[in-house]
Amino acid sequence: VWDGLDDSGKQLPTGIYILYVEEFDLTGRTDHFKFPVTLARKQ
Repeated sequence: VWDGLDDSGKQLPTGIYILYVEEFDLTGRTDHFKFPVTLARKQ
């Protein structure tokens, strides 16, 4: 779960971000995925 904060805990601006996922299993097989994510906030 991403809370829309950066590594220092500050809110990121509204916009489109790329979520990069790397998964691996116990046999050493890896997969990589990229997903566009839109960050929006209620005002």
